[in-house]
Amino acid sequence: MNSIHKSCRVALGLVALTCLIPLARADDGARKDLLADLVGSDEQARALARQLLSRQGVEVLPRLIPLLNEETTAVKEAAYQVILDVVNEAAGPGREADRAKAAAEVMTLLKADQPKDLKLRGLRLATIVVPDNGDVESVAALLDDAELREYARVALEEAGTPPCRLALRSRLGKADPAFTCAILNSLGRMKDREGLGRIAAMTANENPKVRAAAVRALAWTGDPAYLAKAREVIAKADDPAKPEALDAELRLLNAIARREETRPAAREGYRELIASAKGQVKDGALAGLGRIGTVADIPALVSAIRDEQPPTLVVGMAALGNIPGRDASQGLARIYAGLPEPAKLALLPVMGSRPDACALPLLQEVARGGDASLRIPALRALGASNEAAALGILRAEAEKGDESIRARAKEILTATEARLNRERLARLGSGPGHETDLMGLMGIIGRWQVVGPFDLGEKNEGWNTPYISEPEVNTVARYMAGKVRRQWKPLTAQGANGKVDLRANLANRDQCVGYAYAEVEAEKPTDAVLLLGVDDGEKVWVNGKQVFELFQARGLTVDQDKIPIRLNAGVNKILLKIYQNSLGWEFCARITDTDGKPIPIKQKAD
Repeated sequence: MNSIHKSCRVALGLVALTCLIPLARADDGARKDLLADLVGSDEQARALARQLLSRQGVEVLPRLIPLLNEETTAVKEAAYQVILDVVNEAAGPGREADRAKAAAEVMTLLKADQPKDLKLRGLRLATIVVPDNGDVESVAALLDDAELREYARVALEEAGTPPCRLALRSRLGKADPAFTCAILNSLGRMKDREGLGRIAAMTANENPKVRAAAVRALAWTGDPAYLAKAREVIAKADDPAKPEALDAELRLLNAIARREETRPAAREGYRELIASAKGQVKDGALAGLGRIGTVADIPALVSAIRDEQPPTLVVGMAALGNIPGRDASQGLARIYAGLPEPAKLALLPVMGSRPDACALPLLQEVARGGDASLRIPALRALGASNEAAALGILRAEAEKGDESIRARAKEILTATEARLNRERLARLGSGPGHETDLMGLMGIIGRWQVVGPFDLGEKNEGWNTPYISEPEVNTVARYMAGKVRRQWKPLTAQGANGKVDLRANLANRDQCVGYAYAEVEAEKPTDAVLLLGVDDGEKVWVNGKQVFELFQARGLTVDQDKIPIRLNAGVNKILLKIYQNSLGWEFCARITDTDGKPIPIKQKAD
C-alpha cells in the first residue's frame, strides 16, 4: 500500500506541475511526506519532492538544513537545491520578514562546530539572503579562520551591506599584510564611504603593498585630495610594490576624470603618469588622457609614445585620435614628419579615421611619396576615411598612379566602395525589420544577445573565468557578478559594418569582459571566414568549438581578425567573449566564403 500511495502522490504531483496549477503551501503532514520522498531511494519521487518543497517557503528550512549532513550525495544535493530556491525567493523585494527568518536559519550553518563543507555552503547562501542591516557576526568570525577567511571576505563583499562593510573594516590593521590588502580591495569595490578615514590612514602603513592597496581602495571617490597621498605612496614604494602603487593612482585619476570640474587635475595627473610609468599603467594613462584631452595635450602624448612599441604605441595613437576638433587633426598632420617610422605607421590609420578632411593632403602626399613602406598604409588610411575626396585620390592612384602600387590602390578602392555600398544599404534599410535583413545578405551578423559586464580582475584572471559556463549558452540564464544579477539582452547592430557598441549599450566600464552570442542560418554546409573587428580582444567559439583567441588592448579595425570556420546547414552558434581595457568597447562581425565573397545569412527576429 505504501508504494501505491507513493505512486499516486508522484502521479498527482506530476499532473499539477504539468498543468501549471499554482500549489498552496502544504500542511505539516504533506511536508513530512515530501521530505520522506527527498531522502528516499525513488529518484522520480525525489525529483518531484525537490520541486514541490521549493514552493513551501521558509517554514521548511529547519527541516531541510539537517539534511545537508546526509551521507548520500543525491539527498544532500537535492536538499541544498531546495534551500537555495527558498533562500532566493525569500530575498525578493517586499519579503523582509521571510528574508530575516531565512538568514537566521542559514547562519546556523556557520556555527563553530559545523564542518568546513557546511560553512562553505552557509557562506554562499548568506551572500544571497543577508538583510541590509542583518547580523553578520557569524560570517565575520570566519575572517579569523586561516582556512575560511578568504571565503568569508568574498561573502561579505558580495552581500555588501553596511554591517558587512563594518565587519571588514574592523579587521584593518589586525590581519597579515596579504589579507589586509584583500580587505582593502573589497572595501574599495564596496565603495565604503563610512570607512574613508580608516582607509586613508592605511596609506601610512609600514608595508608598501598595503599602502598601495589603500590608495586603490580610495580611488573610486574621484577626490583629487587623495592625489598627494597616492604620489607619496609611489615615491616610497619598493620595486615589487611600485607597479601596484602606479596602478592605484591610475584608478584614482580615472575616477577624477569622470567629473567635469575635476578634469584639469586628471589631465595633469595623466601627463605626469605617462612620463614615468610603463606597461599597462602607461597604456591606461594614455587612454585616459585621450578621453579628456585637448590639443594642448598632443605634445605630451607624442613625446611619451614616439619611441614606444606596440601595444603602447597603438594605444597612444588611438588616444591622439580621440582628441576632438580640426585643430587636433591639423596638429597631428604637423607632427607626422618628425616621427620615427614605426610611429608614422601607427599614426596613418588614426589620421584616416579623423572626422574631417584635414588629413587628406598629408595622406595623399605619403601615398605618392618615395617611402615604399608607408605608401600602402597611407592608401589604406584613405580607404578608411569617409571623405568623398579620399575616393577621388584612391581612384586616381588606381588608374594613373605609380605602377608599383597601382594594383594595391585598385584593391583598396574596391574594398572601400564595397564598404560604402554596405553603409548605403544599411541606411536605406533603416526601417524596423529591414536593416538586419539587408545586413544578412551581405553576411553581416546584425542580431546579438549580450551579457555583462564581469570583472577582469587584478591579474586579468577574469579572462579565463567561465562566467557563463562557456561554450554552452543559455540565453534565459542569469549570472551573479558580485551581488548583481546579469542577464542576456538583445542588441541590434547599428550603422555600417554591423557595429555593436557595448560601452553605450551594455556597460560604461573599463577593465571587464562581456559576452555576445548570435545564431545564424546558412543554406548549406560550407567552409567560410569569420571576419571580426573588436575593441579590444576576443575569444571565439563556433558551434561549441573554440576557433580563436586574442587578449590585446587595441581599437576596432573592421575585418581585422580573419578566422577560418566551418558552417553547418541550418543554425550555427557563434559566441564571443570580449575584453574591455579602456576607451571604446565595440565589435562587428561578418561572414564570407574563402574568396572574400559575402555568404548570405538569416537570423531570427528577437
